[in-house]
Amino acid sequence: SKDYWGSGIMPEAVKIVIKYLFNELNYDFLLCGHFSFNQQSKRVQEKCGFQPYRKLMMTTSEHTKEPIILNLLINPHKNITLEFSHPETLIYPQNISGKHI
Repeated sequence: SKDYWGSGIMPEAVKIVIKYLFNELNYDFLLCGHFSFNQQSKRVQEKCGFQPYRKLMMTTSEHTKEPIILNLLINPHKNITLEFSHPETLIYPQNISGKHI
């Protein structure tokens, strides 16, 4: 409901899920994304620590092509090394380490 927009409920809920996935299920990393025009989703993901990773085009259910941003969050309790392919789609920040393959 729009009545709850901007109240911080989504970041709070997402952070609980992240904690469970990293601490209980031992995930190495998480990916999520948003359409480039969806600023609310972008903000939730930023507040939860996700970093921009790749920009891609997605075909929607309405058969239109829309740019999406994939965001990455690495489990801080693990020593993860990334190997990147398709560097033309990368938009990762400098603090995400990895090498191109």
